[in-house]
Amino acid sequence: MNKNTKEFVGLLFEQTKLSAEEYIVTTSNQISKGRPISDPGLTDIKSRAEQSTGEAVELLKDLGVSKPSGSDWPEEISALFNSAKNTKLGALLQGAKVIKNKEEKPGVVIVLNSLWSQDDKGGKRSYGYLRSLIIAAAKAGWVNMDTTSSRIMRLEMVDGKDQAILYISKKAQSWA
Repeated sequence: MNKNTKEFVGLLFEQTKLSAEEYIVTTSNQISKGRPISDPGLTDIKSRAEQSTGEAVELLKDLGVSKPSGSDWPEEISALFNSAKNTKLGALLQGAKVIKNKEEKPGVVIVLNSLWSQDDKGGKRSYGYLRSLIIAAAKAGWVNMDTTSSRIMRLEMVDGKDQAILYISKKAQSWA
């Protein structure tokens, strides 16, 4: 049996996991700095995402997002965003995939539609929605992420691209 057939059969029977693509880029956390924006819609979503588990689940259902499947947090986050692209959030999202950096640290690249940065706050509103979706999924128990990891999770914009990278690190801008 050739290598590709063996990998395909392994995937069918969930015996083989696809390896994450190495993705080396520089990121910026500038969008997360400064004063929080005051937007009633975003404030409501942020509040609901951070409340109880039940409220987080209801928020995700209201958004039309399906519970993701996966064996670890990067796969679950990727599946979450790929589900969200088929909802109202599809205007913002193109999709997501699991990646790794040169040190083999896992992450998720979230590919955005170009209009993400065209909100009246230079993309801060769109960034807030992305972050709230992740927080709600973690709070709802839809993503296997321990409390420490959820506190040091980084969502940073990729320099020069309509993409964001989610990864776990105590240090900002440490993806590359």
